Amino acid sequence: MKRLSVLICILISAATLFAQNNNFSYQAVIRDNNNHLVVNQNVGVRLSLIRDIPNGVGDYVETHTVQTNANGLLTLMVGKGNVVSGSMSNVDWNNHTYYLKTEVDYTGGINYTITNVQVVAAVPFAHYAASSNYTETQVISISNDTIFLTGGTNSFVKLPEVNVHVPDSISAFVNDVGYITANDIPSDISYFNNDAGYITSYVDSQQISISGDTLKLERGGSVVLSLSCCTVIDSLAEKMDSLDNGIDSLNNIISTLESIICKPQVLTNNVAAIFTDTAVCGGYVISPCGYEVSERGVCWNTTGSANLSDSHTSDGTGAGNFTSVLTGLSLDTYYVRAYLISGNDTVYGNEVAFATMGLPVVTTTAASNVTKNAAVSGGEVTSDGGMVVMQRGVCWSMSQNPTMADNHTFDGAGLGIFTSNLTELLPATTYYVRAYAINPIDTAYGEEVSFTTVDACDGELTVTDIDGNEYNVVMIGTQCWMRENMRATTQPDGNGISDGYYEYWQPGPGWDEEVCDYGEDVCMGDEVCDEYDEYDNCISSHWDDCAYTEWNCYSSHMEWVPGPDEWYESWRFYGWNDDGSCFCNDAFYAYPNHNDYDAATTYGLLYNWSAAMNGSSVEGAQGICPDGWHIPTQTEYNTLISYVSSTSSCSNTATYTAKALASQSNWIDDDSPCTIGNDLNGNNASGFSAEPAGGYDGGLDEYVYYWLSTETQGYQPYYFYLYYNHAYVYNGTTNRDQYHSVRCIKD
Repeated sequence: MKRLSVLICILISAATLFAQNNNFSYQAVIRDNNNHLVVNQNVGVRLSLIRDIPNGVGDYVETHTVQTNANGLLTLMVGKGNVVSGSMSNVDWNNHTYYLKTEVDYTGGINYTITNVQVVAAVPFAHYAASSNYTETQVISISNDTIFLTGGTNSFVKLPEVNVHVPDSISAFVNDVGYITANDIPSDISYFNNDAGYITSYVDSQQISISGDTLKLERGGSVVLSLSCCTVIDSLAEKMDSLDNGIDSLNNIISTLESIICKPQVLTNNVAAIFTDTAVCGGYVISPCGYEVSERGVCWNTTGSANLSDSHTSDGTGAGNFTSVLTGLSLDTYYVRAYLISGNDTVYGNEVAFATMGLPVVTTTAASNVTKNAAVSGGEVTSDGGMVVMQRGVCWSMSQNPTMADNHTFDGAGLGIFTSNLTELLPATTYYVRAYAINPIDTAYGEEVSFTTVDACDGELTVTDIDGNEYNVVMIGTQCWMRENMRATTQPDGNGISDGYYEYWQPGPGWDEEVCDYGEDVCMGDEVCDEYDEYDNCISSHWDDCAYTEWNCYSSHMEWVPGPDEWYESWRFYGWNDDGSCFCNDAFYAYPNHNDYDAATTYGLLYNWSAAMNGSSVEGAQGICPDGWHIPTQTEYNTLISYVSSTSSCSNTATYTAKALASQSNWIDDDSPCTIGNDLNGNNASGFSAEPAGGYDGGLDEYVYYWLSTETQGYQPYYFYLYYNHAYVYNGTTNRDQYHSVRCIKD
């Protein structure tokens, strides 16, 4: 008997295995901005399939409204949503890589605040087949005890032995019918080859079955197809006419393979909701002929070709879609396959690879360059957690464990070192700082560091003006104030200030005046009308001069300049030179209490507003103050009063703040409750040490007025004052020609 060699051509077409559709399953676990699961709640989802680049425009966009389950998991079919743009049928899976962009509004609306982009790592085979019309051709051949597959990953498998006896010695034939047993017994067994009734070789006939990507023999042995795909018979009967031999054997194979296409298959879904230690996957079981599926799930490892000996889930029975949650993961690359068990067969789906993702890792830089209101910190993002770091910086607070809800900086994105500038800090205050980094998973924080800002006085106890006068300073809340009144007679730019004071008379628009600007007496010229109109309006006039026994110094013409709402004065004032001539200088200082020169040591000098501001009208100007200091603003005054109201020794309210500012000496006694003069020992809780300088014409020991650098629109500067018989501090506006004390505040 000749050995039998059978050549069988099988066309395996995946394109006809499943009904053609353009949809695939998607799962995600939804968390809100506080990283809490959104459970049993409708969420809004917008899905975009983006071709080739993750930040491109979607070829296909659709929206869904889906309810999450008790684990915060949503499941939907991509391609079954409300189409916004594009068509799923035009998605070219064959020639392009696609990214799935997911946008979520966890409140159920369309204000999508959570975004994730991931590559579609494994295209469902039905999509690939639909787009490429895929067919695979394999050739099976059998020779002796071996079955061969031309394109297989493993190209052959040995047939198992069966109970067929091939004689291996001459004695096996002795006395057999049809053979002589005389003395001329053949000496070689080959003598019997092909003799009727005896077998010296065999061909084994076995049924072939296909499970997943594997051809199996009836009594053992298997061979893997070259591509992991779902196989199917495609018009094998048409091939029979071209075969010369083995028709019965081919029919048997065709019958067997046709039955195989009904056996269940499983597809592996894309991996979603990827975190450091968990991910969501699953699969889709197809059982077209009703075969029982007793178990299904996914298995995974870090090396590939995962099977049930690796980590796996068990997610129910039967056909259809199922969801699997992978747990116990770490930062690594994983390979996952869906599986099903039907009878004695275990079928695996296509393999999907994914990398776990987690929070970024960021460290915090210790604070440096600390001043009273600023500092420098920063950090380093050493890991992005597998996703792009979209924002980084530092956050800070006066409480521990600051978060993004507190003050924070924005210092770029991505990995690496960054520097952060902390501003608008309070003096002498302890702050806590943490670096942060944000990726699509969540916000990560670095370790906490702390620092304390310098006090408002920068550690200084005194400050010296341009004339060499030294002043004690005090920190009050977040501000640094002088504890003494200014007594400089030279401006910081080196220019002198006139000794004396002026007064002026304010006429109506268009009037002239004559003013003696240096001295105590003022003589105003009188307008004398020379001609009246019929309505008794003066249409022509002249001025009568007034003479002085010692000085004759006149002001310039009074000008009225249109402002935003009304007319305003424009002043020019004059003083005397040594030679008796006039000079224009509107800045003057005076000594307290009718030129009491000795009083200036305790109470300081008095300045008109022009002298206090050194000719400036800018709020917060340095004025006569030393470098690094300035005339306080109305806002800074308000800050002072707000703070000292809590230190007042009387009622602890803003109404009774005068005692907290006034010094403990030199004030006149008063019996009224909570006034400055009532029990001087209860004064000066703040350390401001306001001395009662009075005015140039008296009031020593009774009151003190302080200039502020803020003006009204009508050029009326603000001031505040304290009276010995008042419990409150008065704040108002006045003319620029008044003479008040000056207290400076540190920049």
